[in-house]
Amino acid sequence: MGMDTKKTIDNIVDNLFYALPVIHNRLMKIDPPHINCGIRLSRQHIGILALVFNEGACPVTEIAAAFLIPKPRMTLLVNQMEKVGLIKRNGCPDDRRITNIALTPKGRSVFRQCDEYIKNNVRDILAELTGQELEDLSRSLKILREIRPKFDDRGS
Repeated sequence: MGMDTKKTIDNIVDNLFYALPVIHNRLMKIDPPHINCGIRLSRQHIGILALVFNEGACPVTEIAAAFLIPKPRMTLLVNQMEKVGLIKRNGCPDDRRITNIALTPKGRSVFRQCDEYIKNNVRDILAELTGQELEDLSRSLKILREIRPKFDDRGS
């Protein structure tokens, strides 16, 4: 690895550690919407809905790992969501030890409402940026999306 490559990697690492708190503190702390669905939705509920909406039926353990949710808390969240009809549990046909969860029609509807609410809030935050800042951010995020597969399935 050349000196320029090492310096570039060091700059990326420094910038990532700056960018992640900005994204987390400004964009990910939008208060969840008040949707009459039987429970008061938390960010964790919405994250679970989003992941299952985008990925399809998922093992509970993988969802917990993705969001760093401890097993007892994950059990509570899944129980709450199942009780009000947002998700359903399904056994994995290949491995009885695995429980998958899938969204119900009600869960899909609630997620769509949450998604629209959050996207509108993010749009309001982004509207504070200049045109050039928006173009730069858009280009950077597009590149990150394009290179994402290179980061997937890497050991931790």
